[in-house]
Amino acid sequence: KSLVVCGLNDIHAQVVVNFINHLLDNYGSTVDINNPSYQRQGNDAQVLELINELKTGSVSALILYNTNPVYSLPDGPDFAEMMKKVPLTVTITNRIDETASASQFVCPEPHALEMWNDSEPVAGTFTMNQPIIQPFGKSRPFIENLFTWMGEKKSAYDALCEHWQDNIFKLQHDHKNFQSFWDNAVYNGFVKVNVPPTKNLTFNENIVGRDAVPTSQVGDSTYNLVLYPTIGLLDGRHAHNPWLQELPDPVTKIVWDNYASISPTAAEKLGINQGDVLRVEGDGKILELPAHIQPGQHDNIVAVALGYGRKGTDRFTNIGPQWLQARPTVFPGELVGKNATGFLKFENGGYGYDSQKVTLKNTGTKYLLACTQEHHSLRVPEHLDPTHGEKRPIVQETTLAAFMKDPSSGSFEKHTLDTMWPEDHKYTGHHWGMAVDLTACTGCSACVVSCQAENNIPLVGKDEVYRNREMTWIRIDRYYDEKNENSVAHQPMMCQHCGNAPCETVCPVLATVHSEEGLNQQVYNRCVGTRYCSNNCPFKVRRFNWFVYEHGDDMHKLVLNPDITVRERGVMEKCSLCVQRIQEAKIEAKKSGVPIKDGAIQPACAQSCPAQALVFGDMNDPNSQLVKRMNNPRYYRVLEEIGVRPSVGYITLVRNREETHG
Repeated sequence: KSLVVCGLNDIHAQVVVNFINHLLDNYGSTVDINNPSYQRQGNDAQVLELINELKTGSVSALILYNTNPVYSLPDGPDFAEMMKKVPLTVTITNRIDETASASQFVCPEPHALEMWNDSEPVAGTFTMNQPIIQPFGKSRPFIENLFTWMGEKKSAYDALCEHWQDNIFKLQHDHKNFQSFWDNAVYNGFVKVNVPPTKNLTFNENIVGRDAVPTSQVGDSTYNLVLYPTIGLLDGRHAHNPWLQELPDPVTKIVWDNYASISPTAAEKLGINQGDVLRVEGDGKILELPAHIQPGQHDNIVAVALGYGRKGTDRFTNIGPQWLQARPTVFPGELVGKNATGFLKFENGGYGYDSQKVTLKNTGTKYLLACTQEHHSLRVPEHLDPTHGEKRPIVQETTLAAFMKDPSSGSFEKHTLDTMWPEDHKYTGHHWGMAVDLTACTGCSACVVSCQAENNIPLVGKDEVYRNREMTWIRIDRYYDEKNENSVAHQPMMCQHCGNAPCETVCPVLATVHSEEGLNQQVYNRCVGTRYCSNNCPFKVRRFNWFVYEHGDDMHKLVLNPDITVRERGVMEKCSLCVQRIQEAKIEAKKSGVPIKDGAIQPACAQSCPAQALVFGDMNDPNSQLVKRMNNPRYYRVLEEIGVRPSVGYITLVRNREETHG
């Protein structure tokens, strides 16, 4: 099975990709044309048509709903000027953004958790959005606005109910009366109906272009600019979420900024070092951004992330300790990053994100980028290993061919060492643990954000990340292969809950202790902040809370999980494998008199992983999914040779290529 995906907003490239899928017989196999996705249905050509109508003055009223063209269009300021000539402009949004600031009227949109709504994300699947909290402000859903403006008083709930009765109820055959159908839909949150199969389609091979596009070589004075959305901010819609601003980029590991990424070869040619401010210029557009040297990048490409430079992000310059006098990396009033949408170019029916030619110039100034990982290789440094050939076995990997011959290929010899404890810990009940499949992990970092939300982990701001004082309990380590920089390994790393935990032996106040269920526990009200445990942790997964982080107003406090303590300044923090969820499941099992079923407990990281790379369970349950993974020949534990006996293990990374390096 195979699948080829096009990452370009170019219809010609998309036709070629479809042709390749056609040649590989992917239609009907990995390409499902019977259940198409209805998401991302924007039309750039229609946007350009609207702009032309605004220029001619033929628009009498303009209503903008959850869109921000003044920010996202390449000529956003011109769009704002054209809006001034429209007799009536209304923006429905959840904040005063760039477009709202240029509108005559702004109607606040309720949060998704405050209103009724529906959608059809995939053909035949209808979903329902239900309010779970009372509205905080005076706002009403867009659908209620439309009815009110048309002179009809109708709630969003009544409108949805009528629409589902008239249009969706007749598509299904499981319920004979609408009330039963509606109650079931509200209970489940979605309804699936049968979609008529698509007629047999044939691919028209005559429309496939066969002319190769010439590419400029390294040494040309110009570079190809590639604009891309980050995994956290996308097109900027999440720029006001500080959790996502402080989420490390899965590849660069940089937070709170966008930058101009160039290859090491291009950097050497231009005499550019990390953090040098570059002047990016093309087609009359100029943007100054700090340089990031990115291994594996094409030598004639400069890449810049979209979604930055949003109005309102200047408030984030105050995140962190208020009493700190020296703030070398941010300046009050600065927006987070720079807006690069000015380099978009309309061609071939859409806005091109990779069609701009630009020149680069070193401005001679420096800019400090905050990065959460500064070690990029697993190879032993040359001054420590003269042969420079040994690779630390932190991330074990093998090839598919080698795995087919030997399922344990790539795995080092397992170690069993004596312990300094009088006797091993005995686990007569549960023994909790986790296994992480490195082949499944894509580094998307959903686990990082979910852990932060679940466990009330404070944001620290750019200054503190730059000082290596980030607070996230789980990190995604990213390593490059020195012989093939396009080869990247991602490894989620959290507290390993060691059976012989080094942190426990050095704490002078018994703040870090071992539970009878194998958890390494942190007792906050005992901790005096010696940080001995952090120094003794071989995995470097313990976090010291340097400051009293304010939680803002009462609405901000509603984000906090009431099941988790809000820690004070001066204590150590770390992953607890979501012990609050473990305790909740144990209490429910005790009340019902039924043993805990495997999979009933899901830590936040495992619950949010879209690839199901993380599996949590009871190592004393021989039938659990965790034990099945532990019995996998690819299973190993990091730093097993030092005898700490982690309860978290990993599954060897299998690559589909000819050979491994190192």
